[in-house]
Amino acid sequence: MPVDRSHVSALVLAAGASSRMGEPKALLDLADEPALARMLRVLRDVPIDHVVVVLRDVTPKLRRAVALEHVTTAINVAPDGGQLTSLRIGLANLAATSDAFLVCPVDVPLFEAADVRALLDAWHSRDEGRSIVVPSHGGKRGHPALFARALKDEFLALQDGEPANVVVRKDPSRVVHVTLDNEWLVRDLDTPQDRDAAAVAARARR
Repeated sequence: MPVDRSHVSALVLAAGASSRMGEPKALLDLADEPALARMLRVLRDVPIDHVVVVLRDVTPKLRRAVALEHVTTAINVAPDGGQLTSLRIGLANLAATSDAFLVCPVDVPLFEAADVRALLDAWHSRDEGRSIVVPSHGGKRGHPALFARALKDEFLALQDGEPANVVVRKDPSRVVHVTLDNEWLVRDLDTPQDRDAAAVAARARR
């Protein structure tokens, strides 16, 4: 019996400055597909019905490269405040029906539909008291990560500059770790070298 995925929102965080990369991460070329377009395609394939994309701005180049018609877009007017500022905006746009949210940083664009489905399966079969599901590979936690809506207030209570993983580390007993084969779940794209390696990996999967 298929798992009901209708009550999960995905928050795609794509408003960073990309200073080390030298170009917007949302538009990184991953096997002839922009990183953001790839992420949205995979989320449709899961499927995740409600997707919020937090952006620095919506440029003509972005509109030409990425179809945004079927997602909710939100602009971070103070993106230099860090990823937490984008997460707050994403949480403000959660669907009213969502009982969980998937946090998808644009730095980690090479997740697959099967990875997300594995997280959702773990979410729906979790023990009572478990409210966080994270992927892991090689003993490292990665993204995307899934959180109960009830944790929204914990994220909103974080101080400016605090990393969001404070919420994950707060109580290990409420975290479910799902071990997956995809090494790119634990690899951020920060530099042109990262981009080039990810493009090779994306092309190999096509």
